[in-house]
Amino acid sequence: MGSSVVNALSSSLIARIKREGKHHVQTYAKGLATSKLKIEGKTRGTGTTITFTPDAEIFGVKAKFDPELIRDRLEAKSYLHRGMVVVFRDETQKPAREETLQHEGGIAEYLAKVVAQRGRTRSPRDRGFPRKLARSRSSPARKACPRPV
Repeated sequence: MGSSVVNALSSSLIARIKREGKHHVQTYAKGLATSKLKIEGKTRGTGTTITFTPDAEIFGVKAKFDPELIRDRLEAKSYLHRGMVVVFRDETQKPAREETLQHEGGIAEYLAKVVAQRGRTRSPRDRGFPRKLARSRSSPARKACPRPV
């Protein structure tokens, strides 16, 4: 879900941006800006922090997030954008839990993780193919199955 959707479905949203040595802040409610972009001082580094509250009129007062699902989705994004640093902070726990997600290896690092979780890679023979079919790219069985377009 994109930030404009989150903004529209939030009773409040605060965007904090560190850029070009300045700390910028802007607030929103139900998709509309409630303040102008303000400079709140000088800062080091870069980055964006979004804090929001789901709109109770839309989600009800008992709206709950699954912190582990959110963490997993953020980790997936950190693999897709090699070198990006994502800081996940779960404030539903006391004390709050914070985890930094960064994967310099990108997709290659993700694939290595998946293979390690499986325990080992599987060859075509492990999947039940006879030895001859597993090695031959020109077998009658392969010719009978058209390639996807």
